This record gives sequence, structure tokens and C-alpha cells, in this order.
Amino acid sequence: MTDAPYKSDPLFCELVALVVNVEGGYVNDPKDPGGPTKYGISLNYNRPELAAIGIHDADGVQGLRREQALQIYYSKYWLASRANTIKDKRLAYIHFDAAVNHGVGEARLLLARSNARPTWTNVERFLEYLRQRQQLYTGDKNFARYGEGWINRLSRLIAWAIAFPLTREG
Repeated sequence: MTDAPYKSDPLFCELVALVVNVEGGYVNDPKDPGGPTKYGISLNYNRPELAAIGIHDADGVQGLRREQALQIYYSKYWLASRANTIKDKRLAYIHFDAAVNHGVGEARLLLARSNARPTWTNVERFLEYLRQRQQLYTGDKNFARYGEGWINRLSRLIAWAIAFPLTREG
């Protein structure tokens, strides 16, 4: 992962900055199933990607460089979730964030359910996606421990998305 193809994707660069801002720096909460995490890239959920750059343990995760994290975000979450194909910037943002926070498979299901009604506007799809994410959070066995942070994450996501134009160019 020496080159950085994500740099030619301005929407990814804009949105990943928001995601990394929410995820923060290094943490190693023994109760977090993701294990040691930096920039939102956790050891337990990103082992192959981290191993490919020589990171195999908590010390390695602590030394993860931002550039390395962004490359993982780009290939494993942005492209794999197909957030790059979503024309509405708000929906692309919430979908990318969901891929990071819930996994690509779950994010794809959320997007499919949000697109189930062809008559919905982009704003209605966005709100449905938010509703579904809130349900995932409140139904999670770790909600008592992490729920406040998860709901705060959705609140910040809404606040940022309100400032976005409804659709992106192209």
C-alpha cells in the first residue's frame, strides 16, 4: 500500500476526514470486540489489511500512520461498500460511515432497505438509513457501554450532513 489512489477521489478525501475525526486516535479498550484501534482501524476487524503492512499487534496498531489508515478506509470500506457510486453526498456519507462502524455487509443491507421505496426522496432515504442505524445501536448487546457514543456519532453525522448540498456534481 505504497501508492495512494484515494487522493484522486475528492469526495472520499472530504468524507474520510469526517469519519477519522469521529474515530479519533489510539484506544485499547479490553471490552471492545475490535481490540486495539487507531483512526477507527481496529486490529480484530482489519487483520489482513494490517498484516499486509506489517502490523500484527497492539504496538503495531499504535504506530499506524494516518496515510495507512486512509488507504484501508478507501479499499476496504469506501470502494467495497460502493459508497463511491452514490450520487447524493449525504447518503454517501452515512453509508460510508455505516460501513466503517457496522461493516460493509451490514451497510449494504441498510442501503438496500433505504432504497426499497423508489418514490422516496434522497432526504427520506437518508432519514430511513439513520433510523435503521439507530435500531442497530439500540439492539446491540454493548449498547449500555457504548450507546451514548454511538448516538452522539449519529447526531454529529446529521449535523455535518445538513451542511452538505443535496447532490454532488457528476
